[in-house]
Amino acid sequence: MSPDGVDAIQQAVPKPVPISGDTCASLTSRQAAVAEALRQGKPNKIIAYELGLCENTVKVHVRSILTKLNATNRTEAAFKLNEHHAEAQSSG
Repeated sequence: MSPDGVDAIQQAVPKPVPISGDTCASLTSRQAAVAEALRQGKPNKIIAYELGLCENTVKVHVRSILTKLNATNRTEAAFKLNEHHAEAQSSG
């Protein structure tokens, strides 16, 4: 693939929108715990076990987190959460 083709692909892929501190602040404490596990790439079953929740409850929290982060899937949410985490670590 030519360098022009790579540039075209890179321009076609939308850049992720970083999440604001307000977005993370709007998460409940339970959602924040689920979001942290989600950021680490853990599946729902493991998150449920570690937090003492029903797996269906974790699914509801994940859906709420996706909505609040304006993410289409858990991978995008994890990416946004990792970005936010990195920014918080570097500033803090």
